[in-house]
Amino acid sequence: MYEVYYYDKGFLGMYKTTGSGMYVDKEWVYIGEFVNGEFCGEGKTTYSDGNVFEGHYENDQRNGLGMWTYSDGTTLECNFEDDVANGPGKFIFPNGQIEEGNFTNGERNGSFILTKPDGKVFEIEYVNGEQVF
Repeated sequence: MYEVYYYDKGFLGMYKTTGSGMYVDKEWVYIGEFVNGEFCGEGKTTYSDGNVFEGHYENDQRNGLGMWTYSDGTTLECNFEDDVANGPGKFIFPNGQIEEGNFTNGERNGSFILTKPDGKVFEIEYVNGEQVF
């Protein structure tokens, strides 16, 4: 059973909640683990725009392995550090296309392997999130 917390700046901090619970904000809902009033451990955040993040949190931020599912069905599986994608990860698009490579500060960087739905494989290069040829 979850304890329910409503949007109120400082509410969780005042009570230093530890355990499983729910935090409801105007734009999102977090269900997961808390340590000393902060998101810490496994959790799931559902946003009002339909996006969902499920994964590991530390100190109120996405840290560790996680998966974003965007409202269009695209998923990003990656390691997160301080709320941004860092390290190896992959996008899986609704049409079956997959892009695998390295993320730096939330941006695609370096070589990515692009696998098309028909099985064709290409190598593409990114610099600071921009595809270069």
